[in-house]
Amino acid sequence: MLEGEFSRKLLAALRKHPALAKAVIIRHVNQFQAGVPDFSISIGKHTEFFELKIHPNRPTKLQAYYLKRLGEGGHLVTVEKDLVWVMLDEDSVAGDTFDWLVSEIVKLCVNP
Repeated sequence: MLEGEFSRKLLAALRKHPALAKAVIIRHVNQFQAGVPDFSISIGKHTEFFELKIHPNRPTKLQAYYLKRLGEGGHLVTVEKDLVWVMLDEDSVAGDTFDWLVSEIVKLCVNP
């Protein structure tokens, strides 16, 4: 699965999730936003940013810089091509299903 295809699938699932009904989900993909994470989810004054990568791809130096600057509000989502495993942040949690990933992202956004 390619990153763009996975991104569309993930964003569609997040937009349909009842816990994110009042969230603003923005995909940050254009030639003027190099390095900015792929998408953000905002609920009220709280925003989380997410960079998606299909293994073995890694963030560029600029993407890594922004994730570091965002601190706890910036997240790296790494997915194995066939969705055999998914990792949210490098030193954090890992799961093995798409639904698990959606659930973990929702938790980050609703329980800051």
